[in-house]
Amino acid sequence: MLQGLSWYANVSLLTGLSYSGSLTSTVTKAFNPVSGLVTLNDLQLDTVGMAHVKFIVYSVPAHYSHEVIHELALYPTEAQTVTVTTTSTINVKFDLSFATYGTTQFGAVVMNHFQSRYRYMKMSNLQVSEGR
Repeated sequence: MLQGLSWYANVSLLTGLSYSGSLTSTVTKAFNPVSGLVTLNDLQLDTVGMAHVKFIVYSVPAHYSHEVIHELALYPTEAQTVTVTTTSTINVKFDLSFATYGTTQFGAVVMNHFQSRYRYMKMSNLQVSEGR
């Protein structure tokens, strides 16, 4: 099944989710179909917030293609050494259609909005659920 095929992974940043940073990397790298891994030694995202990175794994000749979107939480260097002494849960309710806006991507837009204003606050564990 894998014989005679070359495998690659293409990486890109999903845009339009209010993440204002940019991705720098070699866009296409060799993919190991046995281990399921691709090594991205030069991947860089230059802004704190919640970013969504899309990986497309494909074969040459073109027999297989698979797309995965991965969510990355990016913190400023200062926040990485902060000792968390208080943890709080924040519930935000919007008067919007959950069927339309109830996605982690929309949640990331909200999280990015707050993260850009409160840079020393470490936000994680984004959960999106329908309100009552």
